[in-house]
Amino acid sequence: MNRLPSELRSTPPSPRTDSVTSRPATDNGQTIQRELVTRHAINSFDRFSCSLIYVDFETGVGLTTPVQGYDPVVMMQLSRDNGANWGPESWKKLGKTGKTRTRIVRRRNGSGRSYVMRLKMTDPVKWAITAGALGMRARRQT
Repeated sequence: MNRLPSELRSTPPSPRTDSVTSRPATDNGQTIQRELVTRHAINSFDRFSCSLIYVDFETGVGLTTPVQGYDPVVMMQLSRDNGANWGPESWKKLGKTGKTRTRIVRRRNGSGRSYVMRLKMTDPVKWAITAGALGMRARRQT
């Protein structure tokens, strides 16, 4: 009988049981940190200015009790050098339960050749990004 090496053998199931629910979004009681780093926004490798960035989430997903997640927030950071360095954190509210007309907007983002955005959230609520865009204007070449 051939035996598998120990690193390939499966272990018996844990006696711990986890339940899957729609809320709150935790991993067996531990906070889940969700992070998204976007694709690079470029304009033919020329400098451009970025006046506006918006991200649409499924909003109005806050918890009903006043605990973490009651008024969820998302953190936004911007990099203009291919993700090597990140600008200051900008915290935006996603909206309490029922407040569904919230849009995450960041204005006056300067100029560069490449933009990358990082989004993070630790509130135990649904994390669903539905859309996003940026307003850009080409810079004159000198």
